[in-house]
Amino acid sequence: MDIKLPAIPKDPKALHPLSKSRRKICQPLQGDRETTHFETGEPIRLLKGQVGTVVMEYGDEAVEVEFANNDGTTFALETLPCDAVLLLHYEILQTA
Repeated sequence: MDIKLPAIPKDPKALHPLSKSRRKICQPLQGDRETTHFETGEPIRLLKGQVGTVVMEYGDEAVEVEFANNDGTTFALETLPCDAVLLLHYEILQTA
């Protein structure tokens, strides 16, 4: 799937809502994805639920996500449409 990336807005408030915390946010994939290993180029599969870190946002269209193992070694870097990742919430968003 090819993704046409929009120009990055100059106004930081115009970025995707993920920007609000201004910290790296982990995102799990919502579906399996075939890709290649970041260093070796070998084919790998990222499985649904694989957690990565958003390292760049492209408006409301897409995010760049780094996938790394427990020791911090990157094994994949993918540009994904925003609807391919699930936003995790670490704080209460609403009260009953």
